[in-house]
Amino acid sequence: MVQHSRKQTENNLKDYSAAEAGYKYNKNVLSRCKPGDLLRFPRKCYFHFVVYAGDGNVIHVTVERRGCVPINVQVKEESFWKVVGNRKADICNYKDDTHTAFSGPEIVERARSRLGNFEYKLLKNNCEHFATWCRYGEGTSKQVDGFMLGRRAARRLRRRS
Repeated sequence: MVQHSRKQTENNLKDYSAAEAGYKYNKNVLSRCKPGDLLRFPRKCYFHFVVYAGDGNVIHVTVERRGCVPINVQVKEESFWKVVGNRKADICNYKDDTHTAFSGPEIVERARSRLGNFEYKLLKNNCEHFATWCRYGEGTSKQVDGFMLGRRAARRLRRRS
């Protein structure tokens, strides 16, 4: 018979509650998604971007690594639930106010046209670049822009010291 400490049981219940909350949240998000919407959800140090393809599927950049080195980078179409899991996803068409998006079917077609090998570059061609290229025709990344802006500001501060 396996015995759990009270602390282990409490932690298991917290994990279950968090997973259930994430599932309910994502079920609601998924019910509002239209083909061509961009979704983002947190990973360890960044937000992962995907294109909603419809029927519960997303198209996204997958990176298989050996240590820190990307060894196999692909664009794949997979189940929303397989990719997102219980991490809270959000619809993130953040450039719609300033850029014209392709139609939903065109966005999905553009994403599917890239299925297979992908030339990944963290700062110039990552999952966010891919997703924004599919939707707007221009691959950009607010995450990279913010990182680079922070690096430039830090350099200026070091020069003043």
